[in-house]
Amino acid sequence: MNEGRNMALQIKILSGRVIYLENENARLKDSLSRYEEKEAEKDTLAENHAAVLKENAELREELKKARDERDRLRAVHETDEKEKESLKAELAAARNIVKEAGEAMKSMNEQLERRTEEQKAADEVISKCKRENVDFHSVVRLLQLRIFNKNSDRATFLNGDLELDQKLVDELGLDLYINKLLHDADQTDIVAEQDSKVKTGEEACKEAGLDLAPKKRKKKSQKGVSKPTFTYAAKIFEKYGIDMSNIRGKAKLIKGKDEDGNECWYVRLVEVIPAQTKMLMCKVGHFNVQGSSPQTSKYPKQIVKNCPMTPSLFRFYTEMKNRYGVPEEDMLKMLKSMGFVVAQSTFNSWAHTIMGYLRELLEPPMLSVVRKAYFTHNDGTRLTVRSRKSKDEKFKYRTEMIQAVLAPLEKIIVMLYEEGSRSHEVQEDIVFRDSEIRAFMADRYAGYGAIVKDLQEYHIERAACWAHFHHYLADAYVSDHRMGKLITLTNVLFLLEQRNEGLSPEEIQINRTRYSMPIVNKIVEKLKLIRNAGNEYGQLVHRAVDYLLDDEEAYRRYLRNPLIPISNNSIERCFRLIAKGRHQWQQIGSHTAAKNLTFMFSLVESCKLNNLDFGDYIEDVLNRIIEGRDENGNLTIDVKTLIPCYYQPSLKIEKPIFVPKYLKEA
Repeated sequence: MNEGRNMALQIKILSGRVIYLENENARLKDSLSRYEEKEAEKDTLAENHAAVLKENAELREELKKARDERDRLRAVHETDEKEKESLKAELAAARNIVKEAGEAMKSMNEQLERRTEEQKAADEVISKCKRENVDFHSVVRLLQLRIFNKNSDRATFLNGDLELDQKLVDELGLDLYINKLLHDADQTDIVAEQDSKVKTGEEACKEAGLDLAPKKRKKKSQKGVSKPTFTYAAKIFEKYGIDMSNIRGKAKLIKGKDEDGNECWYVRLVEVIPAQTKMLMCKVGHFNVQGSSPQTSKYPKQIVKNCPMTPSLFRFYTEMKNRYGVPEEDMLKMLKSMGFVVAQSTFNSWAHTIMGYLRELLEPPMLSVVRKAYFTHNDGTRLTVRSRKSKDEKFKYRTEMIQAVLAPLEKIIVMLYEEGSRSHEVQEDIVFRDSEIRAFMADRYAGYGAIVKDLQEYHIERAACWAHFHHYLADAYVSDHRMGKLITLTNVLFLLEQRNEGLSPEEIQINRTRYSMPIVNKIVEKLKLIRNAGNEYGQLVHRAVDYLLDDEEAYRRYLRNPLIPISNNSIERCFRLIAKGRHQWQQIGSHTAAKNLTFMFSLVESCKLNNLDFGDYIEDVLNRIIEGRDENGNLTIDVKTLIPCYYQPSLKIEKPIFVPKYLKEA
């Protein structure tokens, strides 16, 4: 029974084993089928792989070919880009060349048009010069004179290098010499050839048969007695020269006559006098010690309230600015080095405060003196002033006018600045109206004619300046040397006026009637002939002719009145300081400052006319103003005594006379 059980158990075990094996067999079959599938798939994959490899190889070949093509195309592209850049550069260069060519063509066209216009203008000038008988090159030289101020002919005449033959005047006498000149003017055809030049007095006398040497007396020669000689020293000098080896440098030879009438020569020595040092001590404050109190400071008396500038400091300011042309900046540097520090605006306001005070105080009495004069010189000059015409405009620097009136006999000049106005009403209302002025000298500015016309009830006469006509003749002489004879006659008029210096009015009138009037008549006569000749003379000549003939009555006026001079140079010399200032301080900041400075110019020039040192004068006047006030600050002195023509110095200082060393040794 146990065996059966064992057998049954073994059968069960074997059955289980069989089932296991079957399952394992089924699994193996399944694995085999899967393996076979995998093998089949592997084969397929191998085939596919082979196909892929083949395809990859083909693709690689194509890729290689594509890369080669790409490289080729890239190289071609780079080459094309380089060619493109090169073409662009060439195109830009070509465009620049075309542009430059266009600009050059445009410039050439402009130059051609300009040269064409210049050629037309030059042809017109040349044709006009030929038509009017004027040397074209002389006109060019005259233009160079206007631009560069270089003209030998004009400068020679105006400087007196071709002046009258003084030796001939002394030997022939003034009457005979003037008659000789008038005779030559009659004999010389004023329409003669253009190249004819002015002959010297010696040449004219030789042509007229006049012997310059005195006549010899016939004397028998005596043994042992030398014969007198009549050779001129000037001729000996021209032939042999003069030994000047032992004479100082800068010596000038002067040919003339001695007291006995014998010809001789002199040597004028020029001695340079060294500059002398001058010290100004300017008081700006002083100190007081009272008892044991600490040191205290107080200002000196003031010229104007709230203006601490002292008279000596104001003198320092005006002399540094007017006499030496030192700007305010440099003045302040000098004062700073001395320990005096002040702002420039403050320093300037102090100075102009005193200037304005002096103008209000002294200008009315100065004008009063001018208005009481019989004759005055009138002229104008210019300043550069910061101003504006209306409140809407911005400030800018403009050229403004100063109008001046000089009374030569009273030795006073007043310069007027009314916001730069050039209107004749300024002088008409301030100077001429209700005044005692009956004659004045001025240029041909239309405003002066308007003054005479507006004030006909005062019977005021205007005289013309012969120096202006002389300048016009000198300009005309550059283009036409036939004007030399008229210049010589005009020079005689100025020589005669020099001889009239120091004579009484009666003597001056006699000399002018005797000598000057025939010369003026001859000049006018020749000018009328030139005017009637028309185009035979050029424009410069007719300008000089018209300048005198259109104003003939004014030019003749000085012949009838001995108190009227021949020229207006006296007032023009008073503008030198202003002209010098235009190159130094150049500009003025306002109308008020310009008005103050204009009055200071009046004071400076009036001091020169009265031989006063301006520094001493202005300091003394300001000190008198300070000391001449009462307790209420009102002036107790006569203001009229403070203007230059009536001023008397408080203390006359005699300045030492400088004597050169070589004179001391002698």
